Amino acid sequence: MSLAAQSVVTHKADFKKYYLRKQAEGKPKRLILNNVENKLLKIIWAIIRDEKPYIPNYQSVHPKYWKTA
Repeated sequence: MSLAAQSVVTHKADFKKYYLRKQAEGKPKRLILNNVENKLLKIIWAIIRDEKPYIPNYQSVHPKYWKTA
């Protein structure tokens, strides 16, 4: 999982943004990568559990999860 976390931090903008934000907060590299691993595992588990494909930039229809600007 650590190689997968390093790869998404390198190649996926949203994970890279998260990594850089946490790094600016002074968090250790290994802690940030562990958090990225957990995020990946949650995504993988949701795909398996729901039997639906991954949709990047998915936005829930439930207002509780809407992001406000």
